[in-house]
Amino acid sequence: MRQELGRSAQPGSTRGRLKATTVADWRNLAAAGRRIGPDDARVTIIEFSDFQCPFCADLHENLKRIRERYPTEVAVVYRHFPLVKVHPFAENAAHASERAAEQGRFEAFQSALFRNQGLIGIAEWTVYARAAEITDLPRFQECYEHRTHASRLAEDIAAGERFGVIATPTVLINGIRLDGAPSLDHLEYLVEKDLGK
Repeated sequence: MRQELGRSAQPGSTRGRLKATTVADWRNLAAAGRRIGPDDARVTIIEFSDFQCPFCADLHENLKRIRERYPTEVAVVYRHFPLVKVHPFAENAAHASERAAEQGRFEAFQSALFRNQGLIGIAEWTVYARAAEITDLPRFQECYEHRTHASRLAEDIAAGERFGVIATPTVLINGIRLDGAPSLDHLEYLVEKDLGK
């Protein structure tokens, strides 16, 4: 059963640090999903995430700060893992984000969703599309209605389930797995460690 992982339930959490485990085949998980950042980045952060999860929204802001600090050295791979029993509109949000990706606006649409998370399921998807500066709104709407990327979502969910993801966010940083939303300090520590800083 997939569930949201709240801060109080984070395993091994001490002063913003989460229990970390090493994953040998993490590169396979980074081969799919929506990549934000260079292909040759020295640090790849994979996140299994849900657009209605408040802890995922916190992580999104922290990852944006990390990428702003290291734009050529860090890439983020977003993998969909909507927790439909807890967040009834998360799967629809994931479909809408894939429509935005067709027009090269995934990152902007992702930010619009997380920034206006409380409106998911209330506002029309075109509201988010406009915020993400999607220019072809009829194409966006048509693609959303036809669920043209359902297989991509299914692939992400299946990958997460094979990997043992049961909660969001689940994060891997160059093969170091963290279950829960790491603090900005913890993210910086792990990234800088891999960058040799």
